[in-house]
Order: sequence, then C-alpha cells, then structure tokens
Amino acid sequence: MPRRSRLPAYVKGYVDRHGKSRYYFRRKGYPSVALPGMPWTPVFMAALEAAKGAEKPPIGAGRIIPRSIGDLTTRWKQTGAFLDLKPVTKKSLLRLIKWLQTEHGHRLVPEMRRRHIEAVLAAWTDRPSDHNRLLSLLRRLLNHAVVLDWIAASPLQAFKKRKLKGSYATWSEEHIAAFEATWPVGTIQRTAFDLLLWTAQRSTDVRAMGRHQIEGGRIVLAQSKTGNPASVPISSALAKSLAAIPTAQSLFLVDAKGRPFTASMFSHLMSAAIDAARLPDKCTPHGLRKAACRRLADAECTAPEIMAISGHRSLREAQRYVEEANRQKLAGSAMARIASIGATPNVRQAS
Repeated sequence: MPRRSRLPAYVKGYVDRHGKSRYYFRRKGYPSVALPGMPWTPVFMAALEAAKGAEKPPIGAGRIIPRSIGDLTTRWKQTGAFLDLKPVTKKSLLRLIKWLQTEHGHRLVPEMRRRHIEAVLAAWTDRPSDHNRLLSLLRRLLNHAVVLDWIAASPLQAFKKRKLKGSYATWSEEHIAAFEATWPVGTIQRTAFDLLLWTAQRSTDVRAMGRHQIEGGRIVLAQSKTGNPASVPISSALAKSLAAIPTAQSLFLVDAKGRPFTASMFSHLMSAAIDAARLPDKCTPHGLRKAACRRLADAECTAPEIMAISGHRSLREAQRYVEEANRQKLAGSAMARIASIGATPNVRQAS
C-alpha cells in the first residue's frame, strides 16, 4: 500500500504519553469517535466511513428539556413507527420535525392544550398541504406521548385536515393535446409527460424508472411512497417515447450530464415545459396521474382495475374517479332524454 502523508478528512491524530499513535474522527456537530489501526488501512477506513454516516445529533440535543416537544420528536424518531416508513415519507416528515424542534421544541407536552396546537398550526395556514402534513405528524407524536404516559389523551381529536381546493387539478383532454403539440416525441419533456400520463405513477417513481423495470411488455415497480406493487402495460404511445431513448441509457429520464433528476430539477423541467405549452398554473405533474385515472374511469374500468394501474392504497380513492365518470354519463344521458322529446317537458300548473 502506498504511503500517504496526509490524514483523511475529519481525522485528528496525536501520540499519547506511551508513544502510541491515536486517531479520532472529529467533525463539528458530531460525536468524537476513536478509530482503530493506522490511517488508510481497511479497518481504519471502514470505521471512518461508519462515523461519517452516523446521523448528526439535533442542535442542542444535550440541552433538550425533558418531556418537551424536542424530547418527544427525538424519541419518536427512534421508534419502529418512524424507522419503518418509506424513505420519501421520512424525508417529508424530517423537514417538519426540524421546523417543530426549532420553533416549538421548548414546549412541554403535558401542558399542551387546544390553543397551543392552534398556535403551532397557525404558521401553516397559507399552505394547506403542509398544514395537513403537520397535523398528521402531531397526531403521531402525541399518540406516542400517550404511550409514554406523558399525557392521558391527545388534544388533537377535535382537529380536522383542511380541504385542498384547486390542488393537483386533473388535466383535461385539451390540456393534454396542447402539451403534446408543443413537445414532440423524442424530447425529454415529452418523455417525462408520457411516463406520467401512461403509467399513472407519481413523479418520485417516474424519475427512477428505467429499462431494468421492463418485464414482458410492462413496467413493474414498487411505489416509493406506499410500497404497493404496480405492473403497468406499456401502451403504444408510451412505447414510441421509450423507443426514442438511447439504448445505452439505463434510466428513462436523465439530465444533460447523464444524472438522474432530483425532485427540484424535475419540478423545474416540467414547470418550464408546462409554461411553454401555455397551460394554466393548475396543471401540475401530479395532475397527469389524476388524468390517467380519469381516462380509466371514462373507459368504464372498475375501481379495482384503476387501483391495479395506479397503485392507490384504498378502494375509496379509486372509486372517486368511477363516481365522477358515472355522474358525467348520467348528466349527458339526462340532457339527451330532454333533447329527444324536442321541447321542455310540460310543468303541471298549480290549481
């Protein structure tokens, strides 16, 4: 092994009073870890990588107030209820947990009342989706506080999620046609669009799709959010888009440097593409998943059939598309019956 004069990053060394060299991993915000052996040896580097990969303790962890929100969030993150969550769900919750610890970590859980919950949620009134996610997180945390015997019952029972108006609007056929007219097959914007529309999957799963998931003319995956399996037949429209992708490219969607898209990069790509097609702001990538489900319902697919494609967790979610399609058909049928008699039905005069 070639001799290296410099120590690895974050490694400090010294010679003790017995003349023995000792080395430590020392990084601001992380605990100090003694490293075995000599620098650059396999055992030394393995221990160093493990120390680097350890989770950074939350700021002020040594000063956490017992039975506070800061204490509760730290404890809950160590439970199976949190550790067993999907990575994408963990990432979303950790963002809220960090905010909660910073803004309200000092609050004592046993002293929390309805007015305190309202104060915590007040900061998110202009963001209904985040408001609902925070409410869901608080339910989990305070239910854990009941398990810890810090409180007798959660004060959240009277709180309900806010209704989301105008979020994730379903694309109309006119919107779909306008996008297709703007972005031809072969452009990365059209490939992303076709994957979203013809697989009915979320952006997170679409960004990770590749040739390794193709089995027997289908794209087979386990959804990152729910873990639910999905096996989506490749339609002729999607097949044309996939055929335009270079055969040496493993993932269907990569940036100019051949790297997978991050969530923010993909969001910017689709936002710019939607703007170029002159579509309204309500048209978002997730709306294409809803449009796919609408099309399935319009084709008289049952709720279980829709779930087999979309991977929805509950029958109720898929049934909404079926009910909406049925309402449209019933309304059309009703108006057709009126038109068939050639005039407005007679109204019985009051005697």
